Amino acid sequence: MFDVALLTANASQLKHTLTLGDKSRFYLLMVILIGTSILLQVLVGIVFIYLGYHNLENEQRQKRLNNLNNLTTILVFIITVVNVFISGFGINNNQSNDIDYD
Repeated sequence: MFDVALLTANASQLKHTLTLGDKSRFYLLMVILIGTSILLQVLVGIVFIYLGYHNLENEQRQKRLNNLNNLTTILVFIITVVNVFISGFGINNNQSNDIDYD
């Protein structure tokens, strides 16, 4: 379910970024990061489906499936790092930064 939530959030962020267009200072970077995140999430989903389809007890495929499992773990880590950067360079709503505490 976390993958679905993250994919939905990335799609929403991409829509927001594309709606703002070049008004955003980090427009191109955001589009690239969000696109990369979505692409990697889809790739990880496909690999998860492949891993779930095959029997891990088959010794002939065990090494390959273990390698795919390791690759998936690395890709999930990369997705996490990319999304940290997305949050760091996130879209500012251009609201006033003057906060009145009185």
